[in-house]
Order: sequence, then C-alpha cells, then structure tokens
Amino acid sequence: MARRLNASFDDTTVVTYQAFGEAMAAELLERGGLGGSWRYDRHTRLTMDWAFIADRYAFGDRLARSRILAIEVSRRGFDAILTAALTMEWNEGLYKTRAGWRLATRFAPVLVEWSTDTPRLVVHGPLVRQLATEWVTGLRDVTDAFRAVRDDGVVPPTERRYPIGDDVSARLGIST
Repeated sequence: MARRLNASFDDTTVVTYQAFGEAMAAELLERGGLGGSWRYDRHTRLTMDWAFIADRYAFGDRLARSRILAIEVSRRGFDAILTAALTMEWNEGLYKTRAGWRLATRFAPVLVEWSTDTPRLVVHGPLVRQLATEWVTGLRDVTDAFRAVRDDGVVPPTERRYPIGDDVSARLGIST
C-alpha cells in the first residue's frame, strides 16, 4: 500500500480538518482560533484528507461531531509538526529494538496514526499550545461544503502530495 501525505495547501498554509460538537464549533469560530474551552493540556488530531473526515463524521451528520471545521495551519508550523512526528507503527529499519521504538513514541510530541493510507497527526504536549497560539492562521466552518459534495455533487477540494524530505518520509512511513 502506497502511503502518501496529501493535503490542500498553498505557499503559506495547509488545510486540516476536525469535527466538533455544535457548542465547541461556535465558540472556536467566534474566537477565530483554538483556545477557550478547547484545552491546551490534551492532544489534538489533525487530518488533511477530506474524504476521511467526510466518511468518519458522516458529512457532519453525527450528533456529537456535527460541525466540521477547516483549520488553516501555517506551512512553517505544519512542517515543524511533521519534523517532530513519528509513526505509531514499529519500523525495524528505524529502530534497532521494539523497546527503543516504544521509548521514542512515548515521548514524541507528534504521532502519526494511519487509517489505511490516510495519516492523522496526533499533536501532544507543548506543540498543542504552539499550534493553537502561533500556527493556526484561520478557522472556517465547512460543514455545508461537505454536505454539498454529498447532496449536490459539488467537487471536493483538490488535494495533492505535500512536499516532505526523505528523512521525514521514512520516519512517518510515507512513500516517496
């Protein structure tokens, strides 16, 4: 299986997605960013794959996750997250022992969860605050856009291979 990191991005930002309940989404949109009831002392999952979010959260039809937000992250921040990330899967080419791998992933600030060929970036610790306060450049409610794709045949956003170096690709289990 060829794993790739695809995303919607331009020269300055990368679009990631998260689904929230009604109240949290409203609060975040009013704030114009992450914070408030959205806590810094927890982990957060960033997903770049539109189709994965549409499927996982039923196009925003799940009661507890009824609003899908596009979270725009600066390219500088997104690249820092990728540089800090390790895959959650054992890779004997990168670690001599499973114990070494477990130790590395235990303290990694970012872990990559793979759902088939779709990565989700699980951000932990101090990087959560940095993501929220420095790297998020905007939030948009895209729930209606997701539903328009399902209901009206609107074309989803274009995603393309995100450029990353060979060392990051190897650590994340991404095909080059």
